[in-house]
Amino acid sequence: MRYTGIVFAMTVFSIISLLGVRMVIDGLWLKQWKFAFGSLALAVFFAAAAYERFECAKTDCPPSQEDPSVPRIR
Repeated sequence: MRYTGIVFAMTVFSIISLLGVRMVIDGLWLKQWKFAFGSLALAVFFAAAAYERFECAKTDCPPSQEDPSVPRIR
């Protein structure tokens, strides 16, 4: 049950990343360079966000990413 939200988020981020890659291919095919590189940036952003969420859920966030003044809720 702990990973249900993470799996859902990764699925959504993966679909958006794949759509972004498709948009990059379309942009390169049509020689729309700004569209292609903007889509590539979005695809990379969503893929990185999904990876970070997965790693954080798998191993608990390292202390450097947490604010020590905020109590942890378990």
